[in-house]
Amino acid sequence: ISHTSAGVLDVTTEAAVDLVMATSNGTDLTQAVSGALPDTDALNVTLDHLRESSPLADSAFVIDAAGGLLAISPTTGFANTTGHNYSSRDYFSGAFSCRCTYVSGAYHGSVVTVTHGAVATVFTSGNRSFLLGIALGTAEIDRRVGEVELPHDSWVVITDQYGVVVDHPQQSLVDNLTNLSGEVWVQETLRSQKARLVNTASSDGRTAVISAVRSPISGWMVAVNTPMDVLTASANAVVFPALVQTVFAAVVAGAMGLYLARRITRPVV
Repeated sequence: ISHTSAGVLDVTTEAAVDLVMATSNGTDLTQAVSGALPDTDALNVTLDHLRESSPLADSAFVIDAAGGLLAISPTTGFANTTGHNYSSRDYFSGAFSCRCTYVSGAYHGSVVTVTHGAVATVFTSGNRSFLLGIALGTAEIDRRVGEVELPHDSWVVITDQYGVVVDHPQQSLVDNLTNLSGEVWVQETLRSQKARLVNTASSDGRTAVISAVRSPISGWMVAVNTPMDVLTASANAVVFPALVQTVFAAVVAGAMGLYLARRITRPVV
């Protein structure tokens, strides 16, 4: 279970957020949008570098204050999206509202229908504002979380701040996890600033223990579900509490990765 915290922490690395912030403050980016029309070649070079520097980034993009897409990397597969309006995206409204580096809720990509999260921040050039963002690819998150060694029949789920599932690698154990917002334990976790340890009934009727915690900054939640009989199979009165505490502590540690960075809400200057 200790690998769970390391995997989630690695997935939600502070370096990705710092990279977005550093790029948004760079002169190459601000100069590329300083003219009446953006320098798309210069934007593409900057976005290529940003995307290639972050293993979690499926794409990197720049959007104007009206929501129009100015440039995106990679261009392959996205050639016809330039000019499309993305003002309805959670990352757009969130970043412009807080004027900070914002972690969005889950959304489906406009070209490839997969679930993403996004890290986005607002930057200025002259008297105009723009948004720089990266789409966090669930394929990479799924690969890393899926490599975590868990107890038999256990599974991990990560949701956004609304209860929509961002990642769930153990599909063979429980499928159709797309939106958990209706689950009482999810609602309580998303409202709480404290980690939770709850008993529940799994889809196969077995009693399970769920450890879950919400990041008070990003609002995302990470949870580990372990069947009670797995926990008790080889446990005695001394070992069992230790196992439960280990699961609980691992999820708390893992969810620390969902803080993403202490500077995540630092105002853009």
